[in-house]
Amino acid sequence: MRCSSLPMVSKCRGSYSLIKGSDLAQPGKLVFKGTHGSIQSRLGTAFHELARAKVKNLPDNMPEVVVKYGLTEEEEVGLQQALNKVSFNIPEGAIVYADDQQLKGLNGKLAGTPDLGIFQKEEFALTVCDHKSGFGDVEPPQSNNQLIGYAILLIEYLESQGNVIKVVNFVIIQPRLNQSKSAKFTRDEIMARAVEIERIIDEAEKPGAELTTGPWCNACFKCFNCPAFAGEIKTLMTLLDKGEITGDIRTVLAHALPFAKACGTVK
Repeated sequence: MRCSSLPMVSKCRGSYSLIKGSDLAQPGKLVFKGTHGSIQSRLGTAFHELARAKVKNLPDNMPEVVVKYGLTEEEEVGLQQALNKVSFNIPEGAIVYADDQQLKGLNGKLAGTPDLGIFQKEEFALTVCDHKSGFGDVEPPQSNNQLIGYAILLIEYLESQGNVIKVVNFVIIQPRLNQSKSAKFTRDEIMARAVEIERIIDEAEKPGAELTTGPWCNACFKCFNCPAFAGEIKTLMTLLDKGEITGDIRTVLAHALPFAKACGTVK
């Protein structure tokens, strides 16, 4: 499993089977194969390429990125504005991993390519950065399983090279929201999470893993391939059509809003 899948899978184990396809399905069960992109993921990938060039002090690659992703003028301006808000101060002598090396860990169960990892050998310090180019907020570092997954991969890799790590710093960079989030942990605090991450992966990869609907459906671009999500929408529409929704309107809206937002996002 990739680290980028962990935030969604942590809330909905069954979302992994929607992503991976038929190899995890039970016989006779409905399965949705293939991958599904989005405007958000396309722009996010483009931003990551631009950020990597900035970290590496490479020549401006915006013209190539515009062609590669078919960016509109508005999209190009938006990405450039976001990029202008970010600067990287890499300590001298640090080892840098900048979106250019896929790592594997947890006995082969977890894989990922960290956006930015900075290891300061003499300080025994590892900094793990994650770029978020969208307008949506994300979970804080303390509970962000994607970032925790990247840290586990980097720790295992660096220690396999004979390095010693004592401190792990997390930074989430959100230029569109004009904010960043950071936290500091010990190496042991991060590796203690590995047990839970491995349990999440094992549960998600089991055939028939449970599909769980909720506010996170709005961030899941597989939701229209999800029978649990479809069931929620069908029930909601039926109740609306028959005028059977009664009670406190705030309660009704609290139930309906995540699914309405997901429909709008996917549309």
